Amino acid sequence: MKAITVMDDSIVICDYYETGLLRNGEPLSIENLEGADETLKSEFNDWRDERHELMKPFAYTVGLLALYKPCLAELKYHNRDGLELAKRIRAVVGNDFKVYYSCIDISILLEQVKNK
Repeated sequence: MKAITVMDDSIVICDYYETGLLRNGEPLSIENLEGADETLKSEFNDWRDERHELMKPFAYTVGLLALYKPCLAELKYHNRDGLELAKRIRAVVGNDFKVYYSCIDISILLEQVKNK
């Protein structure tokens, strides 16, 4: 008989457009995360919104990308900040969830732009 544990649940901090969080593959709002204080909520929402701005250049073709250059250094810092937020979320949820951070892979983005 298989024991059911709470570790079967997972939260992914990622570039999901609307909320930046997925719980078991479904969107989760930081406002609905039990134990998250107002500072964490605010910083997380700022981080999620920053991602929208940082990803704009990758929506363009190579020709337009030359006019609207991506901020690669800022993407690096964005990934670092996301990892720190993931650690804070992990501390909030404790052992109730596995917490993963899915960073923005800059090399894949640049390859996609070259192939447009």
